[in-house]
Amino acid sequence: MKRVKLIGPGLKLQKSWHWIGEEVQISDEEYEKNKKYLEVLEDNGEETLPGTIIPTNPDESEKENSDLDDESNGNDNEEDEELEILRNKAKELGIANAGRMKKETLIEKIAEKEAENGANEEDTEE
Repeated sequence: MKRVKLIGPGLKLQKSWHWIGEEVQISDEEYEKNKKYLEVLEDNGEETLPGTIIPTNPDESEKENSDLDDESNGNDNEEDEELEILRNKAKELGIANAGRMKKETLIEKIAEKEAENGANEEDTEE
C-alpha cells in the first residue's frame, strides 16, 4: 500500500476520479500502472488484494455516503471552480468548444494540446 499525491492530470484510481494535488491510498499494483503521474508520500509495504478500495480517510467515506443527496442534485462549488479553471486553460490553448465539454474530455484535450505544443517546441529548437 502506498499513500500518493497526484502530480499529473486527472486520473482514475480505485474506480473514482482524482485530480492534481489530491492524496489517495492505493495498492502497489495500481501505483506501478500510474507511477509517472504519482508522487509517493508514504509506503507502508502492506499488500492488498487487487481491486480492494481503501479510503484515504475512513471518516470521509461515511460522510460521502451521508451526503449522496447533495452530490446528486448538482455540482458543488469546488466542481464548478475546477471546471471553470479547465475551461479557461482550454481557451488559452485554443481548444474549440471548451464550454460544452465534460470535465474528463477537457482534461484529455488539454493534455493532448500540451503534448502537441511540447512536440512543436522541440521541433523548432532543432
